[in-house]
Amino acid sequence: AGELRVSNYLLWQISYADRFDGNAFTGCSFAQYIGAVPIVASDGTLYVASEKISADDPDCTGVQPTFSEWIFKSTDGGQTFGPGVHISDVTTSVPDGLLKLGPGQYMRNLEFPTIAFLGSALYVAWNDGASGHSHIRLAKSTDGGQTWSVSSATQGSNDELQPSLTGDSALHLLYYRRNNNNTLDVFVANSTNGSGFPATRVTTVSSPGVFTISQFDPIIAFGYMGD
Repeated sequence: AGELRVSNYLLWQISYADRFDGNAFTGCSFAQYIGAVPIVASDGTLYVASEKISADDPDCTGVQPTFSEWIFKSTDGGQTFGPGVHISDVTTSVPDGLLKLGPGQYMRNLEFPTIAFLGSALYVAWNDGASGHSHIRLAKSTDGGQTWSVSSATQGSNDELQPSLTGDSALHLLYYRRNNNNTLDVFVANSTNGSGFPATRVTTVSSPGVFTISQFDPIIAFGYMGD
């Protein structure tokens, strides 16, 4: 819970700063950061990765928003942050942000980042739909988050989404996978070099999903399942 509060506070800080540093709302233009996640390096440097959703629409003509992954860095314990660094553009992982598992069974999904260290290298992962399926993209930085190289951690005809990344002597990547019959399983993929990610199924029984449209609880927004 403490980490969640820190993450939300930092997200608010970043969004507030962005609004008043020349990227303020103009007409129907906007920029916001969502899904912020922090990590602290061994030297005390704080990094916050986040998905940016923005639109350049000063005349309110109705442009489509763009999505991207960004990272912010603080060397004074979060008191101040340097300018954000663009990691990668993002293609929405599923149409309309909803993964369909069956009639009335939808899983809401965005492209929130997850972040980890392997040695001195910093990694950020997210689900991305550029290939026509939702696959896990992996970005690596060896210079403190200033520059990034991007690769794919998963591929194929299935959909993988909502990754979680941790690191110790290896990188450990967990994610949901939608099977060909529209059920869900959890997989873990481990890598000692940040390159190959052989995956192993974690779940022993596949989930058929749940009914989220209409929600049984009228207070909960449509489509929420494991979000």
